[in-house]
Amino acid sequence: MKKKILIGSIVAVVILVMVSFTGVVGYQTTSFTIAKASPL
Repeated sequence: MKKKILIGSIVAVVILVMVSFTGVVGYQTTSFTIAKASPL
């Protein structure tokens, strides 16, 4: 039972890291696109 909890927490951490990473990448891409599109 303890092993199941450990695996579950590891999976949760991995998902959390992936979500935050894709969020950062998406934010940077959006900022870059807006900066490129606008002359300012």
